[in-house]
Amino acid sequence: MKKSFTLVEVLVATMVFTICFAAIITCYLMVNKQTEKEYEYLRAEAICRDIALYGDEFGRDWDLAYYNENDGEIYLDQSFNKTDEYGETLYIITYSYNGSNQLILSIKVKGESRYLVKDLNYGGLRYETP
Repeated sequence: MKKSFTLVEVLVATMVFTICFAAIITCYLMVNKQTEKEYEYLRAEAICRDIALYGDEFGRDWDLAYYNENDGEIYLDQSFNKTDEYGETLYIITYSYNGSNQLILSIKVKGESRYLVKDLNYGGLRYETP
């Protein structure tokens, strides 16, 4: 008599393999998504630090020196590079000055209610006009 697997044993083994494979793929996708979010936050932090440095050096004209614009809204693509076309935009930087001459900056993900940075206050001394 030949020894072989029954159909039930093959189906159970296949089902166990499928469940393990689905769990591994789910973990991989979750880690990949988390890595992308960390990259977004690191890039946003780098932009905020650059703006602080440009604010120290150029004062209220930091936006002209950094982005060659000063209209209060800057569009960035998926690589965080400035873009002029709204269709390619993934991130929107908005900034304004409040009554105390303080720079307030936000970085929003286009099409979502999620902010990478919301209402970051840079203070006002560096933005006062001489």
